[in-house]
Amino acid sequence: MTKKHDIIKRIIIEKTYSLEHTISELVKEYADAYQRLYQKEPELHYTYIKIFKKS
Repeated sequence: MTKKHDIIKRIIIEKTYSLEHTISELVKEYADAYQRLYQKEPELHYTYIKIFKKS
């Protein structure tokens, strides 16, 4: 049973890391586009909230 739990734990960690990386890339793309469009820095905490609301 411990081996099964270790495998599940590893899968969860890998998926979580993958999601964190994807979200970070989306926020970076949004921030770059926002800065080009409005010529000012975006407030990134609002960016994270917008992305999570859309998912």
